[in-house]
Amino acid sequence: GMIVASLTPFRPDGSVNVEAVHAHVEFLATGGIPAVAPAGTTGEFLYLSEDERAAVVHATVEAAAGRLKVIAGIWALDVDGVGRLARAAEAAGADAVFLTTPIYYPASDEAVLQWYRAARKQTGLPLYAYNIPQYAVNGVSIPVLNQLVEEGTVQGIKDSTGKADRIQELLDAAAGRVSVY
Repeated sequence: GMIVASLTPFRPDGSVNVEAVHAHVEFLATGGIPAVAPAGTTGEFLYLSEDERAAVVHATVEAAAGRLKVIAGIWALDVDGVGRLARAAEAAGADAVFLTTPIYYPASDEAVLQWYRAARKQTGLPLYAYNIPQYAVNGVSIPVLNQLVEEGTVQGIKDSTGKADRIQELLDAAAGRVSVY
């Protein structure tokens, strides 16, 4: 089914509008959406503090009330921040987490592997790699995905390249072992 990358609504003063998060999740649940992914690029995670991201995830889980799955974005500048966000997502009751690659500075495949391995140690929730190289600069290559899947580090991948050939490569690489969305 469809997983909606949810927005983060703001009040005129710039604070997160938790009531609007609730209303948006209610709209999605009523519409039959099976899952929502808050605190990602659509949710403007780069402009939110860790506390605000955690609050968005908490509000989303609260509003979902078990009617739809919540896959929470946990990107942070460093592994400690990723850990704090992962633990906050777990405490809120999220069903899984997703994490983009390190951003801005080019990273090797080995650095991307280590990033996800470090994140895996931070949470017991299913972890999805998030491939959005057009914004992150770095991507999750097929060899990296294969390694992460083989060792059980990730349980799937979220790809936002918008490229049909890339999706087919991911589906072929995943070969039914993990989810691709």
